[in-house]
Amino acid sequence: MRGVLLLALLYCGATITTAAKLPDTFLKCKRTDYENVCLKHAVEKALKAMKNGIPSLQLLPIDPLAVTKISIEEGANQPITVKLDLLNAELTGLYGVEVVSASYNLSQRIFDVEVFLPSLNLVGDYDMDGKFLLLPLKGKGKCNLTLSKFKANFLLKARDIKKKNDIYWDITSITLGIHDVSNFHVNFENLFNGDKALGDTTNKALNDNWEEFWGVIRPSIEQAFGDVFAHVANIIFSRVPEKNLFMSTS
Repeated sequence: MRGVLLLALLYCGATITTAAKLPDTFLKCKRTDYENVCLKHAVEKALKAMKNGIPSLQLLPIDPLAVTKISIEEGANQPITVKLDLLNAELTGLYGVEVVSASYNLSQRIFDVEVFLPSLNLVGDYDMDGKFLLLPLKGKGKCNLTLSKFKANFLLKARDIKKKNDIYWDITSITLGIHDVSNFHVNFENLFNGDKALGDTTNKALNDNWEEFWGVIRPSIEQAFGDVFAHVANIIFSRVPEKNLFMSTS
């Protein structure tokens, strides 16, 4: 299994050398709000605030999100084998996120978040080789992939880093699991060097049997999307010290 993600630059400008504060659009909770309505709303509000970027943190917009490359290689020597590169793509739909639950363990720096997304769409170029049951998969051109009505769980772990007498968080790992998917629709143009009849047949087979196709590529997609959120989280946590992440107790 291989899932490699290359993101376009998500931050801009010179390095921030002083401790930054969360934007006013972010909701702060108390340190003792380990699992409650405040934390759930704070996470959702933060994700939505990132849609158009956060200039004060030099974070560029994430919806749409430019993705340079996602490489997928799954199912070697299996009935379904996929070697797929998604290139120069644009990912949209993150703004529609709804947080189902959120909790954290501050002493261990562990954060657990479950979200629901109505739709996530990726449009770009592709280069594919493989097989789907009895059908070959081969083509290069434009593609459109849509994941509909699904949930995702994020388990994020961090460590403390001290900079200029302030404590910052550094993401050490993130595990993402996608589940309860309602549909996965794909359209690969120019399959088999533009053979429309064979291309239409292949796209129909993939969509009629989307659960099997999704099941094969899911691990790589989970890894790639996990990398997206780890990257975004690190941009924020590397600029905002822990003391500025929570509501003041004074």
